Amino acid sequence: MDHESAPCPLCESTAGLACRAHGRSFFHCPLCDLCFVPSEQHPSLEQAAARYARHRNTLDHVEYVARLTRLIELLRMHAPDARRVLDFGCGADSVMTSLLSAAGYDAHGHDPIHDIHADLSQPFDAIIASETLEHVASPRDEFARIHRLLMPSGLLIATTRFHSGPASFADWWYIRDVTHVCFFSTMTFDFIAAMFGFTLLMHDNHEAVVLRKRD
Repeated sequence: MDHESAPCPLCESTAGLACRAHGRSFFHCPLCDLCFVPSEQHPSLEQAAARYARHRNTLDHVEYVARLTRLIELLRMHAPDARRVLDFGCGADSVMTSLLSAAGYDAHGHDPIHDIHADLSQPFDAIIASETLEHVASPRDEFARIHRLLMPSGLLIATTRFHSGPASFADWWYIRDVTHVCFFSTMTFDFIAAMFGFTLLMHDNHEAVVLRKRD
């Protein structure tokens, strides 16, 4: 692809080419600050599944479990009465689902890549998306769906590495994973909150964000 612009998959504005690196094109939207890879350069489902199979996202991975436990602490802090929780993009081993269940939550895992399908007919008090949003091909559709799946005042707790601007993209290690196709910043989450009806409760300026659905 040699285009110098592309439609943003979040806000649909015209995004300009930020760089070409590692065989892919990266575009930057000046309105919502999303950086993204165009859909024609996304991996196939088979390629994505092969890449995910190399992850060490298991219960015996101490550092990984510690990162997920931090998200459960955020859940307790911001939604102490939450009961029904969705692990959105749970992965093959559903580690977060297991940790949530062990912590006393009514936990459900959902991951279409790994053919794990939660019952989505009832809303959730909270949705946790750990290291998931960077893999989403259509963020506009997914955030709309997340909003629909949440109860009024429900939480979205997510982790994804925040980008620091398109100028640094070519040297950023995070773009080397071919399954990473969307890259968010704190400004992007401000935009998402306004666009979809959330209140931004917190972010750590690095990777974690908490959004509350407005009543």
